[in-house]
Amino acid sequence: MKVNCCIIMSAGLGTRMGEIGKILPKVVWPVFEKSILDLQICWVRSFGIKNIFINTFHQGEKVKALVEAGNHKDVTLIAENPLLDSGGTIHYLLETGLIDQQESILYLAGDQFYVFDQDFFLAATKLIGKDRAVLFGLPVDDTAPYNRLLHEHDYVTEIIPYSENAYRKSKLTFSGVGIINLTGLPRSCGPSSFFKSVADPKMDKIRVCTPPINEYWDFGTANKYFQNHFRLLSQESAFRRFLIKEGALDVERIRDNSYRSKQDNVINLSTKELAHNYLQPSIVLQEGSSSAAIKDRPGVYLGETFSSVK
Repeated sequence: MKVNCCIIMSAGLGTRMGEIGKILPKVVWPVFEKSILDLQICWVRSFGIKNIFINTFHQGEKVKALVEAGNHKDVTLIAENPLLDSGGTIHYLLETGLIDQQESILYLAGDQFYVFDQDFFLAATKLIGKDRAVLFGLPVDDTAPYNRLLHEHDYVTEIIPYSENAYRKSKLTFSGVGIINLTGLPRSCGPSSFFKSVADPKMDKIRVCTPPINEYWDFGTANKYFQNHFRLLSQESAFRRFLIKEGALDVERIRDNSYRSKQDNVINLSTKELAHNYLQPSIVLQEGSSSAAIKDRPGVYLGETFSSVK
């Protein structure tokens, strides 16, 4: 079944991003020289998907400004009020006729990148059949703070909330990427969760499959956001190659190590020498950022504070 639509879930409140999350939506934060959302849009397009929906809530006008600045003609914004949660958003798309109930849609968490090859994605689209969903599983270690999927014969039987003992039952979680078959989906009004109103294993057949070769990059918390930037500079990866291809990373700056400042905990995207000594992991933004949402705030992102470049 061909997948022509995608929903990028982007209406989070930014509570895990510290003080900056209060004034800047998570998906607007840059991954080096492009925003998380711009990169998500590029990634979705690489699978041949033509219609992209993005839901907004917290600081939604900044997400709108980013989309308009990028001239993304294939993107439709959904301004939620009230917040619909991940299941409610999908039902809203159906209720308003933005998508047809005979279609399948790619579901994508806006703050994470699950990198796998095209062949796996195409194989997953063929698996959907009469199942309600194909969820892309992610193997995790014992301490990873994610919910776990109990499964049998490639079908989810139960969602286990994260706990210290959850790993004993399963070492697989939902990656935040999945294909949803909308045909015959029972309607639900108002806010609802993904696993209650869309992909409930107690009500429907929910398949899980795991890419044999994959990378997972989570930018969902301030700590992971900074950690992954430094990882991207220090190690080769498929995601790094994607960033280079999309213009978010400059090969020459990687080679000459000029993204690194003299301070080990700082990535400097600007052309200025840094006079201030930053105690927390920091990213100095490039001057004159092309992002309409952040161009009036070129400066330094810290774990908890924001300040402009002097």
